[in-house]
Amino acid sequence: MEQFHHEDEHVRGRLWAMRTTYDGSEYRALYALVGTRHKVLLALHAINKKTKKLPKQIIDRADNRLADWERRGRALNPPGAAKALSAKTDIVQVRKGGS
Repeated sequence: MEQFHHEDEHVRGRLWAMRTTYDGSEYRALYALVGTRHKVLLALHAINKKTKKLPKQIIDRADNRLADWERRGRALNPPGAAKALSAKTDIVQVRKGGS
């Protein structure tokens, strides 16, 4: 696996950018750390940079993708769902144990 030099920089909010140069071109990958322990790197957008500053529309697009990711996660796992599932599992185990 080829090693490459990269630098991370905070963009705004939970957005970060990884900057690297490869074969004479500069690239940026926008990402956020997600998950209960912030150990999942969620890549949101990548570009071949031609200017010094990240365009606002690219940052907004990454922000929107992060918000969409979080909305979908809440829809799949609404607050209290894990607790309700745990309680349901306990009831099933009690019934099995009592038979």
